Amino acid sequence: AFSSDVDPKSEFRKRAQKLRNLHPNMNSKLYIGNLSFNTTEDGLRDAFGQFGNITDVYVAMDRETGRPRGFAFITFSSADEASAAISSMDGTELDGRNLKVNEAKPKV
Repeated sequence: AFSSDVDPKSEFRKRAQKLRNLHPNMNSKLYIGNLSFNTTEDGLRDAFGQFGNITDVYVAMDRETGRPRGFAFITFSSADEASAAISSMDGTELDGRNLKVNEAKPKV
């Protein structure tokens, strides 16, 4: 619901800059949680591609059953793009589920 005189990309960049100021060491890999079991890699690329160049999508699958586990990781080519995706997509609905989108934490 943007007005015609506002460029959505510039608005994303402004929000991304604010997030970057809060998180200066942010990486470009995101954790996407609360996924529907019906959400596919292609569906994630479609939903998140508007924020920039996606370099990798990984949908976690259960080794035993081969079914999705309900979360994924998306890597963008820049932290700016990742920030824009977080600010716009966290809490939004995809395939009937409200997504949880945040910066991926390194494995401990």
